Amino acid sequence: MIYRSQTICTFGALALCWGLCACTLGFDTSEVTFGDPQLTEPTSEPDVVLDFVEGLAGSCGIDTGQFCIPESNDWPSCADAQCAALGPDARCVLGSSLFGFCSVECTSDTQCRANTDGFAETMRCVTNSRGEGFCLPGSQQTCASDESCPEGESCKVGMTMGEGGLERRIVCQTSTLRGVERGQHCNDDPRRADGGLVTLCANDLCQDDICSSVCEEGSDASYCGNPNLNCQQPEDPSAAQTCTHTACLSPSECSGFGQERAFCRSQRREGPGQVLGSCRTDNPASEGSRPLGESCVGLDDDGDARRCASRMCVGRAPFFYCSSMCERDDDCGQDMVCSISRFSDDFGTHFLKSCAYARGSQDRCDDGLRCRESGEVCAPVLRGDVSDDGRQLVDASAQAICMRPIPGGVAVGRACEESACLAPGACVAMESDVSICTTVCNNFLDCPDLNECRQVAILGADEHQNGRGVTLRFCIPLF
Repeated sequence: MIYRSQTICTFGALALCWGLCACTLGFDTSEVTFGDPQLTEPTSEPDVVLDFVEGLAGSCGIDTGQFCIPESNDWPSCADAQCAALGPDARCVLGSSLFGFCSVECTSDTQCRANTDGFAETMRCVTNSRGEGFCLPGSQQTCASDESCPEGESCKVGMTMGEGGLERRIVCQTSTLRGVERGQHCNDDPRRADGGLVTLCANDLCQDDICSSVCEEGSDASYCGNPNLNCQQPEDPSAAQTCTHTACLSPSECSGFGQERAFCRSQRREGPGQVLGSCRTDNPASEGSRPLGESCVGLDDDGDARRCASRMCVGRAPFFYCSSMCERDDDCGQDMVCSISRFSDDFGTHFLKSCAYARGSQDRCDDGLRCRESGEVCAPVLRGDVSDDGRQLVDASAQAICMRPIPGGVAVGRACEESACLAPGACVAMESDVSICTTVCNNFLDCPDLNECRQVAILGADEHQNGRGVTLRFCIPLF
């Protein structure tokens, strides 16, 4: 899902499309962000290739070879078909994972006996008040955490028998075979795993590459199993508390769990105030995770979706790249700088510090001539800190640095309403409501013919806590 901001930032007659202003802020969230667990170092549990067993309690679910995936029109009935050996009414019972188990309707435990493995041995007939039943694993008792379940069971958001048939509830069920514990890295999607290898969670709650968990109020990272997690109540008071990614403003507030690089991923605002991020580490066993600064959005040569390890994809057509929230340049890597971007959402315009494209020498420049000698462009960078409400900057300043042109960007003098300029951040809105790409200048000698070197407001006085605006000089057409 991509969250788009299309509002041009204007300051009087001239406006600068700065950072993410009038650009796209992307949230690569093909997984729901739930949480992480575990304070101990990650274990090296083996990945597994699930064989679809035709029998009671046999595995079933996503099957890329048969195009049985959540996006297909016949999901989840295609998963039910994997259980056809049990009869026409057999079901693939899917809880919170892309994999489940085969089951059938029943009236007594004798109809739920299976001998394929220990998981199947725990199957029993769970019925409602009308005597309708289904073969399900484990005690099926309600739970608030793993600690309230019998040995060998996990607190799952799973399917159990209700008055209307199978219903999703929070109950104790037999732990998934070879599943890793809460807080460990996981992946239940074979499309993102080498050779179809998947790593499942014992409780089936693989969320954003981490095994989350149902938890009780007051549970800390030691229960959740990961220093980047804590137990949080969701906005819906009727929903369960889960181990959820801790809030952050930069990666320095996160832990490199298992020596993996930690990222601070921006989240969509749910109300006014500063944008907060959430800590995450990438699953090293998952394919398709791209480092900071790499291209994202679209497909790789092999047809796989480009995904950011930080799960934060930003930019403007035709160039999008992986980013992260940051506090300083060291949070970003050598080809990026930690700069301030402006973008708009339902709650108004606000600021965000994030890693911005800056591939190249990053030498300071006050005109475009110095950069051109090395084939680079002179691009503006806005520095400073964001206020608590996210609406103003503190100690803001503007710099211009040399960097390589944006791949496929628009040249100086061309319209940039829908495309990024060769120099990022150099899209200026003119009085005629047309935005054009321009360049930083020191005087008119730095500009093309029929242009003048003028001050452009990058930051308005009302957006700076000291009450003074921030400007840079840009080449502006005379008419």
